[in-house]
Amino acid sequence: MSLKSSFLSAAALSLVLASCGDDPELVRKREEQRAELRKLRSELDVLDERLKNAPKDRSADLAKLEEETAAREEKISALETEVAALEAKKKELEAEFEDYRRKYPIR
Repeated sequence: MSLKSSFLSAAALSLVLASCGDDPELVRKREEQRAELRKLRSELDVLDERLKNAPKDRSADLAKLEEETAAREEKISALETEVAALEAKKKELEAEFEDYRRKYPIR
């Protein structure tokens, strides 16, 4: 921003030096331009401040969370498969136990 200010100051100084004894209409225009420059500088300062206060980029955090989510979903899927296999084994063992109880009733 200091480079911009330096450039604008140099431009303003050159206008002042060149305008000695100038036409009043040109002097009026120059003053209007200076006022416009001040207005634009203040707007630029406000925008710079907003940029400084903008939230930081969170895309790296988001990518990490997506990786963790994918890993957890994969683990959940593996556990669901394991639970299904264990439930099938349980049904098989229950059926075997019922067969055993029919063959060897308790007296």
